[in-house]
Amino acid sequence: MDDWADLTMPFFWGEGIIFACSGLDGTTSVKNELVATTLKDEPGFRTRYPEEAVFFPRFHVDGKPVKGFPGNTTFTLVCNDAMSMVIPAAGDVSIFLRYAVVDNTTIAGKVVFSCPGRGLTVELVLSSESTSEIQAGFLGEGDSRRRELKGPSEVEFVLSCGEVPDYEFEDVYTARYFFFKDLPRPENRSEKIDRTLMKCFSVLKANIHSAQGNIGWDWSTPDRYPHRYAWLWDSAFNAIGIKYISHKIAENTILAVLSKQRHHGFIPHMMLPYGDDSNITQPPLLCWVAWHLFQSGSGIQFIETIFPKLVQYLKHLMTMDRNGNGLMEWSDGGPESGMDNSPRFDQVKNPDAVDLNSFIANELLYLGKMAALLNESEIVQYCRGKWAVLAGRVNSLLWNEEDGIYYDLGPDGAHVRVKTVASFVPMFAGIVPENRINRLAEHLEDPNEFNRPFPVSSVSGDEPSFCDDMWRGPVWTNYNYIIIEGLRRYGLDDIAQHITDRTIDQIAHWYNEEGVIFEYFDSEAKTSPRSLHRKGKVGGHWLHTCIKDYSWTAAVFAELVLRGR
Repeated sequence: MDDWADLTMPFFWGEGIIFACSGLDGTTSVKNELVATTLKDEPGFRTRYPEEAVFFPRFHVDGKPVKGFPGNTTFTLVCNDAMSMVIPAAGDVSIFLRYAVVDNTTIAGKVVFSCPGRGLTVELVLSSESTSEIQAGFLGEGDSRRRELKGPSEVEFVLSCGEVPDYEFEDVYTARYFFFKDLPRPENRSEKIDRTLMKCFSVLKANIHSAQGNIGWDWSTPDRYPHRYAWLWDSAFNAIGIKYISHKIAENTILAVLSKQRHHGFIPHMMLPYGDDSNITQPPLLCWVAWHLFQSGSGIQFIETIFPKLVQYLKHLMTMDRNGNGLMEWSDGGPESGMDNSPRFDQVKNPDAVDLNSFIANELLYLGKMAALLNESEIVQYCRGKWAVLAGRVNSLLWNEEDGIYYDLGPDGAHVRVKTVASFVPMFAGIVPENRINRLAEHLEDPNEFNRPFPVSSVSGDEPSFCDDMWRGPVWTNYNYIIIEGLRRYGLDDIAQHITDRTIDQIAHWYNEEGVIFEYFDSEAKTSPRSLHRKGKVGGHWLHTCIKDYSWTAAVFAELVLRGR
């Protein structure tokens, strides 16, 4: 693209933007990395790793402090590894500030002051002089934390937790900018959507790690802060977005997860390159996403490589029927299902789970497709047989005729009558009989239930538990994507398109308002995700805030925008 310099770029500032080195650009290591997030009212960062500190440059023009950031600051680029801004001072005086991530341990900054005869003082503020691992300083001779400039002039500085490499600022900054040059862009979309898409690609890029420790492939994390490590179902969704950046890295994301498989087929929900992985799992989506990657460009060699592990994985999943009724149960409902605080589990911790059994049925369907591709007839028959039996059990035991919806089944044989988005996973798996699909879809069209101003609410609006806390009402875009896929499978394109359009609109809206890509959203389309509850609280520790620059939201946005109807 010859006119790449005129492309729409992400440029919204907001508190909590992740700023870190991507595995696309070099070696990363969770053992030694500088990960920062942007401040709200200063043009700088709060470092998160290797330790917490606050850093920003403080400016004085002719002895008078420059205040009011972000105020009238003009931003031309704000992505997850490069930033450019013009900060206004007194009169017609402006300060040109840029940042660029150099490597895994170093962020470089450059100040340009072009006002002849005027004086600029730049002071580097680091929250504590006693920080042992993070250092900040100007390059060249003179005071390492304070410089006096007479315009026109410029100065460079670094924030680092390691040895600062040799680098040329302009080269590094340009390389980060060039990332956007050849990315796919939607046709006939608004500038708002285009800008949000580029931000989403930047988020996906920032959350890619290089191979390290006992993970021998590039891998993706939900967010460099606070989650840090690889997570099972996040990796599946992330790969769908990453394929637009690099199909190979999307494949590697799945290979990395499969490399953590244990001898009996189990795959943990959280995987660390150093140290012990978790002992619970998460929703199974690996066969589905592997087939998605194959259909979008992966070669048959990719399927051949992962097939034996996927067979082992599915056979392990089929052992999760602990009560012997032909349906599987989570071993730790909230955390394993990914729906941490869903009201599904308020009374029954580990029911026969509608989502788990439907996800497994879907995996059997796609494993069967891979087996047919590879002429593995025995596995084809295994998948068909198990799929038919499991679909039958879901439809005979988990469907509630009175309510027209699927529910979990408690140990007492009664339905757990709480309507959540898990009730729609049978559509995703293609196991809903035709005479039930319209009744199921009615719940998605009802504004008192799931068709909130921003659909699909994680809990039906007429449930007593409905609120703004995480999985008890807010919208999760990964589940929106699952539901959209299910609706399209049954030809319910109008409902699917309505959810698609609202999902695209709301992600873009809150990015434009807040500068970040959020983990989940207000189903009433009123409250900023920053103010939504997380596990009973709002703000403070990260466990009580909606996570920022979250990968699967970015991946879903990219997929919904770029694939069209």
